[in-house]
Amino acid sequence: DIFTEDSLEAVYQAKARILNDALQEIGMGKYPWYLFVVAGFGWIMVVDAPAKLLRWPVVTGLILTPVANEFNVLGPWLKLAKNIGLLVGAAFWGVLSDIWGRRCVPNCIFSCCLNGMCVGGPSLLL
Repeated sequence: DIFTEDSLEAVYQAKARILNDALQEIGMGKYPWYLFVVAGFGWIMVVDAPAKLLRWPVVTGLILTPVANEFNVLGPWLKLAKNIGLLVGAAFWGVLSDIWGRRCVPNCIFSCCLNGMCVGGPSLLL
């Protein structure tokens, strides 16, 4: 064991040992690996390694001035549009996954992301 007998409370240590034994018995099947990958991509989108900042505010802050100059809109309206889009997307995909099921919706999201990368990817090479 990592901890000595007197470093943790006996009740907590017993509960942790039971939980660890159960997790070892279950093992890592197909579903836990899928969950690990999906949660990992979510973590990658949220955490910026050097600065530990959220990526969404950083990215929108970087593109805010060029987009405002290009389309002649005010910066606060762009931030509002981004936040409304995040809210509607979260509500839409959450409700849709309750209706269609938890298997079809992530596949649909993955397909949409893959198509978006295929469409937008070549513009990065120019």
